Amino acid sequence: MNQCQDDWYEWLSIAEFTYNDRVHTSTHSSPFMLDTAQHPRLGIESLRDSHLEMLKYFTSRMNKATDEAHSALS
Repeated sequence: MNQCQDDWYEWLSIAEFTYNDRVHTSTHSSPFMLDTAQHPRLGIESLRDSHLEMLKYFTSRMNKATDEAHSALS
């Protein structure tokens, strides 16, 4: 932000990304992880071998993450 703090709107997307990439105490997970079952690539991680995941394993993981989030909220 500049000294007059009149350019705050330029920082909104960065603030939103940072908020969604952090683990929240109520869900014990980040919104990115709950939504997509993965964290976004930031370009600083080491490259890994890519592999495709079967749909039933993906849905099972997503259901487990959703259940954990629900139980953490209640």
